Amino acid sequence: MKKIISVLILALSLLNAKSFGESKKELVKLYNDLGSSYWYDFYCQAPFKVNKKGKYISFEVIKSDLYTPRNEYTKKGKINQRAKRIEWEHIMPA
Repeated sequence: MKKIISVLILALSLLNAKSFGESKKELVKLYNDLGSSYWYDFYCQAPFKVNKKGKYISFEVIKSDLYTPRNEYTKKGKINQRAKRIEWEHIMPA
């Protein structure tokens, strides 16, 4: 029930956003304030964590059995940094 109410509040708060980028900024603030009980991927329920660097906030998938990246390593054999990031479509469905 809490999740439904928070999604409704989120939807209403984003009505004032003028662009997708502005909406994403508001979502970042909201998810940061909600706490770790809501930090799960929408599709596979993989947990993610919040990384803060000054004003910039990003989300990173925590390694678990629930999420396996398609390309964990680059062609040069380095760790694929993009595989660690979580996209907005996986946090909040369109």
